[in-house]
Amino acid sequence: MFLLPGSTRLATIRQPATVFKPLVSLWVWRVMSFCCIFTQENQLLLKEIIIALRSYIHAHRLIRQNGSWKWIWIPGLIYALFFSACLYIFYTTSGQFSDYIIKHTYIKEWLQSTNQFLSFLFVTSAVMIHLLVLIFYFSLLRMLYQLVCAPLISYLSRRIHAHATGAPMFVSARMLMQDSGRFWMVVLKNAVWQTVYFIVLIVISLIPVVGWVTPLAGLLAECYYSGYPRMDLACKRRGTGMSKAAHFISLHKGLAIGNGMVFYLIIIVPIAGWIVAPVYSVVAATLTAGYLDD
Repeated sequence: MFLLPGSTRLATIRQPATVFKPLVSLWVWRVMSFCCIFTQENQLLLKEIIIALRSYIHAHRLIRQNGSWKWIWIPGLIYALFFSACLYIFYTTSGQFSDYIIKHTYIKEWLQSTNQFLSFLFVTSAVMIHLLVLIFYFSLLRMLYQLVCAPLISYLSRRIHAHATGAPMFVSARMLMQDSGRFWMVVLKNAVWQTVYFIVLIVISLIPVVGWVTPLAGLLAECYYSGYPRMDLACKRRGTGMSKAAHFISLHKGLAIGNGMVFYLIIIVPIAGWIVAPVYSVVAATLTAGYLDD
């Protein structure tokens, strides 16, 4: 049982089955949980992703009905410029970064030292490792954006919450610094956990056939950690502390995954997607927390 932020209603969440936990390490189990699709917990995950998708639709309606396009342009243009720079850095350096990681971890030499049959099986493992390293490198640039734009994201979160609840809008420099400080702590903490996940995924990717799903797990993890800070801000707006918010988001991973997933789908659209994605994602996260009370 868990108390929803800003609500007196209790939500019941079933814990994952523990029968196989003694057979694998805790980290491997957590990574594998991203890959499982035939469990009751992941049926809940899919429902929460749908809720996150609906939140973006309602975010668009809210912005359009209230003529709030002015919220979009300044943060959107800042993000578009920063994202363009990140794309350029990613395009020009991602290959070197991937080669550097693989070379200094001696993975390539180990694959080449196996016999011909095993080498054939491990060819795809090398491809999976390259994909994982590229995803991880892109996630580092995403973390950099979130750290730099934390005050702007915090301001948007406060304005959206005030508009949605009808409360008067008041923001001081101290409030923004408090919000930004918490946002920075969440991003940096998640950076550590995401690094651990990707290390485990790289190890799993060395297993033939089984390792083929690791890029998908890496993408889901990146979507989760992309949406996590915005969900944490939404919880903070509802008076939830960091530890309770972390527990809440861990029980409702689909909300963070869905928020990050739609965010990346939007930025696929050049220029226009880069401008609207930051504001839409913050509005959607704020609305998502409200849906859980209904």
